[in-house]
Amino acid sequence: MAAWGRFLAAQETRFAFCVFVIYLLPVLTYTMPGIPPENASSDRLLALGKAAILGSVIFGGTVLVLHCILDARFRQAARAFVFLIAFFAWAVTTILWSPLKGTSVGQVGGFYGLLVYAIVLASIADHRGNVSRILWHLCASLVCLATLIVGVYFVDPVASGLDRSILNLLGDGLVHPTASGAAASLSLLLASIACFVFRFHWAKGMLIATLITSGPLLLLSNSRTATILAALTIPACVWMFGTLRFRAVSVLMAGAFCLAYLVLDPGFALTEDALGSSAQYLMRGQDVSQLRQASGRQEMWSAVWSEYVHAPVCGHGYYMTSRTGSLYVWNHFANHTAHNVYLQVLAGTGLIGLSLLLVGLGVIAFRSLRLFGADRFANHLGWSLVFCAAWYLGWSLGCSSFMGPLRYESVVFFTLVGIAVGQTNRIMRRPDEISS
Repeated sequence: MAAWGRFLAAQETRFAFCVFVIYLLPVLTYTMPGIPPENASSDRLLALGKAAILGSVIFGGTVLVLHCILDARFRQAARAFVFLIAFFAWAVTTILWSPLKGTSVGQVGGFYGLLVYAIVLASIADHRGNVSRILWHLCASLVCLATLIVGVYFVDPVASGLDRSILNLLGDGLVHPTASGAAASLSLLLASIACFVFRFHWAKGMLIATLITSGPLLLLSNSRTATILAALTIPACVWMFGTLRFRAVSVLMAGAFCLAYLVLDPGFALTEDALGSSAQYLMRGQDVSQLRQASGRQEMWSAVWSEYVHAPVCGHGYYMTSRTGSLYVWNHFANHTAHNVYLQVLAGTGLIGLSLLLVGLGVIAFRSLRLFGADRFANHLGWSLVFCAAWYLGWSLGCSSFMGPLRYESVVFFTLVGIAVGQTNRIMRRPDEISS
C-alpha cells in the first residue's frame, strides 16, 4: 500500500495521466464514416471504446485527486477551480429535469473528465520543464490528428469528413470540418507560440511539422472563422515576440515584394484574380444574405432563445437546448448545439449555470494577471494566454466551443487553464519556494 501511495503521489504519475488525456480523450471527437446497417456493430465498438477512454479518465483523475488532496500544493491548485467545481455540481443537478438524461450524463462526464484533468495538470504545471513537455505533447497530438485526417482525405474525401459539398448527403466522416478547422488553427497558433514566444528547443521542428500537416488541414476544412482567427492571432504573436532582426528582415522582404509586384503587375490583374479566388473560398457557395445570417446561425439562435425563455433560471438540463430535447432547425429535428458557447450554457443550465461558469473562468483569468510583471517565463505565458483567449473569444461567438461536444479545442482549452493556474500558483509562493 505504501508503494502504491508513493506511485500516486509522484509527479511523473500525474504527468503520465495528463499525457494519456491529451492523446486519447480527443478520440471522442471521431465518428465512424457512413456505416451501413449491416455493419452497425462497428459503430457500437467505437462507442464502447469511447466509453472506456472516458471512464478511464474519470476514474484515474478521481483517484489522483482524492489521493493528492492532502498535499498542500495540490490543494492550492484545486482551490482555483472552486467555482468550476460548483458549476459541475449544478450541471449534475440539472440532469434531474433533462429530457434526454443519457445525453446529459454523457456530456457531464466529459466535462468532469476535462475538469479533473485541468486540476491534476495545474498541480504539476508549476514547473517550467513540465509546461514545456505538456505543450510538446499537445502540439504532437494535433500534428497526429492533421496527419490522419489529411491522409484519409486523399484516399477518400467522404470518409475524412472534410468535403462539405457531399457531407450532408452521405453522412458524417471521421471528423466534422468545423472541428478539424478549429484543431488546425489552434495547432498553428500553439506551435507559433512555442517557437516565437517561448523558443523551446523543440519548437522549430514542431512548427515545421505543424505547417506541413495542419496548414493543409486548415485549408481543406474550409472553416472561415478558424482561418480568420489564425490569420489575426499568429501574425500578431510572431511580430510581437520576433527578434529585431526578424522584424527588420520582414519589413525589407515586404518592401521588396511590393516593389517587384508593381513592376511585374502594374495593373493589379493578379490581385483581382487572387481576391476573387479567396472570396470564393470563404463564401463556400453561399450568398451575401446567408453570410448576414451567420450561415444559418441566426435561425438557430432564435430557436434556442425561444426555448430558453421557458426555463431562464435553471435551464432545460445540461447540454439541452430545448424542453423536449428535440429542436426543429435546418430542416430536421435534433438536440442541436446552440452554436454559441454562452447560449449553449444558458439554455442547458440557466442563469445559475452561466453565472457559475463565468465567475469560475473569471477568477482564473484574474489570478492569471499576476503572470505579467513576474519573471520572464511567466510574462511570456501571460501574453500567450492573451493570444489564445482572443482566439477562443472569437471562436465561441459562433460555436459551442469547449462547452460543446468534446473535441480537441476542449482539451486545448482546459490544458491552458491548468497551465495558467499552475504557473500562477508558482509566482504566488514565497521566493524561496518557487520552483524553477
